[in-house]
Amino acid sequence: MPYSIPVGSIVEVSYRSLIFQQQMMTILHYRYDNTVPIIDGDGAMADLVTALDGVSTITDNYLALLAPQLSLKELRCQVVYPTRQYYHSDARSSNGTWSTGPCTAQNVSAVLVKQSSHAGRGRSGTIHLPAVPDNAYAAGAMGVSGYAAAAATFATALQIPILIAGGPGQWTPVIWSPRKPTSPSEIVGMRLNPWVRTMRRRTVGLGI
Repeated sequence: MPYSIPVGSIVEVSYRSLIFQQQMMTILHYRYDNTVPIIDGDGAMADLVTALDGVSTITDNYLALLAPQLSLKELRCQVVYPTRQYYHSDARSSNGTWSTGPCTAQNVSAVLVKQSSHAGRGRSGTIHLPAVPDNAYAAGAMGVSGYAAAAATFATALQIPILIAGGPGQWTPVIWSPRKPTSPSEIVGMRLNPWVRTMRRRTVGLGI
């Protein structure tokens, strides 16, 4: 069913992948900023997929941080606020492009910390990066400058608003939580956490 996207809507972007038969997911959020709504919501989601792959280079910079053992299976875009709409799915068959070493521990993630100009809970966030190459960390500490540089490139791309194709308006990267849906915070900085994390999830077959 066709739908429109009001100004201020939140879109969730999810990169869904597989490594050693475990499903992984990296999530981003964007706010629609403009003075008029988008009439063709599904078309806008398709355009956003194109932008993530193209001028924003987010997809390429994301894959550059992932070991080749990971296979990206799907890129999904979905309006989640104020009304959750059906998602736009784009099938993938790309592998991570980190070239200097493999990943053998699928439950280890690197973490990018998102920062806003506001203090308090819900005003910061994290992006978990799967398929961390074994040679990117030692004794739990991120210790390879090449990985840190690649993470900085990805973080820079994530902070740039994505212009709406063929018209005014933009997708602004934000920190958003369904627990505080009315108060997204714009991202003003990002940094790589100096320590890796161990991912755990109770759902069998999804995460660790």
